Parts: sequence; structure tokens; C-alpha cells
Amino acid sequence: MAHRYTKVKIVRLNAKPARPYVLRWRGADGRAHEHWIPKPYRRSAPLRAKYAAKIEAELNGMGEAPRAPRRFSDAVKEFLAAREVKGLKPSSLRTYRLVLGRFERIIKPQDLAGVTARSIERYLARRNVSGTTRRRDWVHVKAFFNWAVRLGHIDANPAKAIEPPRARYAEPFAYTEEQAQRFVEAARKRRPWVHAAIRLAITCGFRISELAALKASDIDWKRKRIRIPAQKSASDRLVGFDDETGGLLQELQYRRERILWGPPDVPIVTEGTFRRRLTREIRDVCREARVPEPKKPVHDLRRTVGTILARAGTPLFVLQEFMGHKSIQTTRTFYYARDAENAATRALQDLSRAVPGVISQDEMGGLSGDLS
Repeated sequence: MAHRYTKVKIVRLNAKPARPYVLRWRGADGRAHEHWIPKPYRRSAPLRAKYAAKIEAELNGMGEAPRAPRRFSDAVKEFLAAREVKGLKPSSLRTYRLVLGRFERIIKPQDLAGVTARSIERYLARRNVSGTTRRRDWVHVKAFFNWAVRLGHIDANPAKAIEPPRARYAEPFAYTEEQAQRFVEAARKRRPWVHAAIRLAITCGFRISELAALKASDIDWKRKRIRIPAQKSASDRLVGFDDETGGLLQELQYRRERILWGPPDVPIVTEGTFRRRLTREIRDVCREARVPEPKKPVHDLRRTVGTILARAGTPLFVLQEFMGHKSIQTTRTFYYARDAENAATRALQDLSRAVPGVISQDEMGGLSGDLS
């Protein structure tokens, strides 16, 4: 059977003006392919036609041998191995593995060259998640294709040709001070390890992974402080605890039960087991205290203490250090954005009362009424 001649077409996209031209063709197997025209050839129509003729000659065996296609699954394995050697955190490596594995299941790409901007848009459209999660997936896919471009597997990153999804942050769940007090009172009736874990989460801002990794060697009994090793944080942080929490921790250390269980330098249990058991206990405490059940039981207790501190006027950088946020933008987004307008209004009212001659809001409203 004679070889069918492959015809390459130049297509102008209604996308970003930096890369409006691509080459499209169908291979011998009938699959569609897309290839970005490099920057030096985009300036004029003759240069674009010259580049298209060159690619067409290569595809039909009349020019240089085309580059061997790189299988998508092999490229993912190579990328994850390179990131692991580079020293990427296990949590970040796990996220890359989940996102790229999900992308491969939905799009089913055979090779890297077959992935186009439309493929990535289709993947994001199939993700029935929030805008924040969709943007996170786009960032991880873009990083993967950036790596492929640097190694020469593909010529251009298709993720850069689409508009990044918008991240919308919902208001964090948090108990009021009265609800938090009722919740802690109900937790006192539970077993010591449950009571201690809840108090550490709702008063010290512990994450579930930090609770599961708590060791006796991290506790300074004399100064009543706990050292939390860096996980998501930029560095280790220190948090204090009260007498009641200290008594619970000492009791658990004496009993060798759950928290502080085992040798001084060995974490207590696996994070998954600890999370499941503690989640069930927290839901029972919510029913007893008659407070709303949080969507993320442990993490929302942590958000409660952050929200209470933010409403009490804790400085932003102090709250960032206490919560263990690597970026101050995270602290501002989840704990200060919701009350920024109210805080500015209160500050203006305080200023109008303290400094003579400053127009108050009531006077400003009357002035606007007179002008109208």
C-alpha cells in the first residue's frame, strides 16, 4: 500500500497574541497532531510557510529524520524520578503523581507531542472541583511540560497557551469563641488522647500530620513549649501549651498511649490510622456539644484558632509564624481578607474620634446627601 502524503496546515488561533500560529496534520494512524511554530518563524507569512514546508518534508521522509516521539507514561516516570532526586517534599511529589496520573486517565495521551492546549482545557473542564483546585492542577501540568521543553522532548509548553483558571477561596470554617468553649468542654469527657489531640488542634494550631508525628523529644516541659518540625512551614516553629494540656501530655507519656507512644525519636502511628480514628471522635464531640460538624474535622479546628486570633487583632506576621504558613499571602487570604473592610472601617472611626477635624462616616454621608 502506497504511503499517504501528509499535508501540514498553518492555523491561526484566537488565543494569546504571543503564539497565535500552530501547525496541524493527521498522521498515518489518523490521529490529529499539533505543533507550535517557533518564535523566529512567526514574524511573517513566508517564514511560517518555510517552516511548515520543512516539517512537512520531515514527516514525509524527504528531509531530516523526525524526532522520535516520547511516550507520555515514560516521561511522567522520568519527571517524578528527577524531582525525587532533586529533593522535592514527599507531599509535593505525591501531588504531582496524582495530578499527572489523573491527566493520563482522562486524556489518554500516547506521546508528549500529541498533547495540545485543547487537551489540557478538556482535562480541566472534566474536573468537577473548585477553581482553586483546578488552578493547582494547571500549575502542576504546566511545570511538567516546562520540564519536557527544557529536555527537548517537545518544542513548546501547551499549558501556556490557555488562560489559567481563576482561584476562588471560600471563607474558612471556624467556630465562634462560645462554640469553641462548648466543644472543648465536651472533649473533656473523651479519652485522654482524644482530649489532648483536640486541645492541641484548637489552641495550638496543630495540623493532623503534626499531631501524628508528635514525639516526646519535641516537648520542653520546663518552658511549656512544643517544637513542631517543618513540614509545610518554612522552618520549625515553637508553640506554647497551658497547664491542662501539659497534664494530659504527661499522662499519655506515662501510659504510653497514642500521642507520645513509643521511643523518643519514633512517631506514634501512621497518619492515616490516626486521622480516621480522630475524625470519628471529633464528630461524636460535635454532636455532644451541639455545634456544627466541620467538613474537615481536624483542620477546621486549626482554622478556628487562626480566625479567633485574627479577629482579636493579632499582627499578620505574628499569626503567620504561629500558624506555620510558608507564605504570608496564605495568612492574609484565609484569615484577614474576610475582615479587611470591617477593620478599615473601625480604624477610620477610631481615627475620627481621636483626631479633631477628621470627617466621620456620618458626616461624610450627610455631605454626600447635600451634594446630591
